[in-house]
Amino acid sequence: MMRETRLLGLLLLFCMIAAPATAFAATSGPSPIPPPPNFQLSTNVTTLCKGLVNNVPISIRTPVGASTMQNVELSITSTRSAYTVGNGTVSAVNITANLTKTVNMQVFVSLNASSLISTGIAINYQYLTLYSDSEVRNISFGVETCPTP
Repeated sequence: MMRETRLLGLLLLFCMIAAPATAFAATSGPSPIPPPPNFQLSTNVTTLCKGLVNNVPISIRTPVGASTMQNVELSITSTRSAYTVGNGTVSAVNITANLTKTVNMQVFVSLNASSLISTGIAINYQYLTLYSDSEVRNISFGVETCPTP
């Protein structure tokens, strides 16, 4: 009986020492980075004109429950024949969950462009105030020679 009482006492002492240490070990260290919000980029423009500045409306859509996308900037990447006009980026400011925001990007297409341009639209943004993300989404356009205005 005495031996069982001692073992029970040792077991309780071990639990009192090990439990807080285990709880502390489970909560220490850096917190995991939350995933970036989901979004979709789309445009209703299918054809661009060579040698002209084309107005390309680009829609950014976020689903229900997504984090707010802050300081959103779009730019064109990875193409040799389409260029954004101006400083190269278009700002969409903040986009909250379950919202579609459309920004107009002015795109110049060179005269020697092929009949199909597949370009990347780079999107840079912050979310949950502390984190940032950069992604590239591919969009393709047909290219044709249009009459000058």
